[in-house]
Amino acid sequence: MADKDVIEIEPAMTDALRVELEYMSGAQRAAVLMLLLGEQQASEIIKHLDPKEVQALGGAMVSVSDVSQEAVNSSSTLTEFTSSIP
Repeated sequence: MADKDVIEIEPAMTDALRVELEYMSGAQRAAVLMLLLGEQQASEIIKHLDPKEVQALGGAMVSVSDVSQEAVNSSSTLTEFTSSIP
């Protein structure tokens, strides 16, 4: 496929989105991931967390209510997660 035929999967990030993602904590990124996965898959992961981790994740889930929909839908959260898996 020629370079001109390459389709960009995600539009270029705006500066505001880049900054928003940069300042998200690890717990907030995990909360966004849980929201993206859905209730059933998230519950399977949460089963493996200790009570303090569940509490931190719960607090982060509340705090991500202020995160823009653009940041939630950004593929960077999923890309970061999948790249961390050995």
